[in-house]
Amino acid sequence: MPRSHAVIFDIDGVLLHLTRQEETAFFDAFRQIAEIPEHHIDPDWNSYQVRNDVAIAGELLERHLQRPPTDGEVWAVLDHYIGTIAVGLKGGVLRTEVIPGSQELLNGLSSDTRLHLGLATANIEGTAVTRLKHAGLWGCFTACGYAESGGPKIEILGAAIAGLRDGNGDPVTADKVVFLGDQLGDLAAARENGVHFIGVSTKAQQRQVLQDNGATMVLADHAETARIIADLLEL
Repeated sequence: MPRSHAVIFDIDGVLLHLTRQEETAFFDAFRQIAEIPEHHIDPDWNSYQVRNDVAIAGELLERHLQRPPTDGEVWAVLDHYIGTIAVGLKGGVLRTEVIPGSQELLNGLSSDTRLHLGLATANIEGTAVTRLKHAGLWGCFTACGYAESGGPKIEILGAAIAGLRDGNGDPVTADKVVFLGDQLGDLAAARENGVHFIGVSTKAQQRQVLQDNGATMVLADHAETARIIADLLEL
């Protein structure tokens, strides 16, 4: 049966927890490579204009350099970060933390030949793939949008959707797509792209934020995720 529907996932908060050590590795790259002082780096992801690894790198470097950074300057920092994550995970200094039920959910969905599985993440591709491989969650995604797609999650999700094709080679329509995310930017991205949205967060406060902003389907775990996806897509 041709793949005519799609389920697209954010990574952090939906499939993997973002550990404190992983967060520290990101910001340490700016201290070590760009020599940005500690007090000039805000570790709050929501304090940046665009919650996207590439955009955050550009913003931090522009503040420090007092001019727009070159692509080379941005990627010198990000490549160091990618290497730190890869080496840390391989050596056991870092670890991935899987959201409970993620593996079972992906296994079940990937066995349904009607479904594409995809990613829409503000992670850069190198760290996203490395972390998912280390967690044993890689190998089932056919359409992906990463931080390199540019801009906020609206654009990243749009890039992932643009890569979806049904059995006839036609685009998969928005009403046949579900996006799972944990941030307000994810909710906005689903609305802007016209797709179904499921909010997922193990944090009660974050679930409440999503509900307060109009998310109608918000889950604390993946116990019912597969069933809800099937209901939304009428499978």
